[in-house]
Amino acid sequence: MIRIVLIALEILTGLGALGGGVHTLCGARGVSGDPLKGSRFKTHLISGLVLFFVVGGSMLTAAGLLLGGLSVARTVSFEAGVVLVAWVAVQASVIDYRSWLQPAAGALGLAVMVLSFLLPSPG
Repeated sequence: MIRIVLIALEILTGLGALGGGVHTLCGARGVSGDPLKGSRFKTHLISGLVLFFVVGGSMLTAAGLLLGGLSVARTVSFEAGVVLVAWVAVQASVIDYRSWLQPAAGALGLAVMVLSFLLPSPG
């Protein structure tokens, strides 16, 4: 049961990160104010690429490894959770609190970490 919940969380979070990455790469239209004002970034390019490839990619890779039953899946899942928590922490430090999605994403990252730790060891 833990494995199924973890796979579902990783797929949904990964797809959300891909969508968020595309939205960010397109200039984060609809976001109130200028989130980059006061930061060292002038465009959304780097954050969009990191969100898409690193956050989304790590979550979907972890889900794929779990689906495939590979022995490294547990470790990769934990690391994907760490990546998401780190993303939220860096994002909040650069652009401040902007949305309820930030703490929600942080909580998802923590949930992925805990669930991956609770998975039975492979073998």
